[in-house]
Amino acid sequence: LVQEVASKSDSKAGDGTTTSTIMVQALVNLGMRAVTSGVSPVGLNLGMRKAARVLADEIRERARPVAGIEDLKNVATIASGSPEMGRIIASAYDKIGDTGSTVVEESQTLVDEIEFTEGLTID
Repeated sequence: LVQEVASKSDSKAGDGTTTSTIMVQALVNLGMRAVTSGVSPVGLNLGMRKAARVLADEIRERARPVAGIEDLKNVATIASGSPEMGRIIASAYDKIGDTGSTVVEESQTLVDEIEFTEGLTID
């Protein structure tokens, strides 16, 4: 169950696998505790599904698309925890656009850098 949730998070959002895994673990643990204390499993399931719909609707209502490089830099800064990395990510995204592809690799150097390859690369 946990692997399936993490896989779906990765394929649909590209991120959030750790958050999804922790949330599933908490839901399973609390759900098992509730069922062992006498809560109806069917009622619990229905309640969890209803709560998920309400939360998803609220997120959709509050969501707004990233509108420009400054918004992207702000999101990347929050996600990475670093203003410098946020700037680098926004700069790379600005260059590759919506349909570009990125690969993040570890390096032995002490600086962060961006390398662009135009066209198709086959390994």
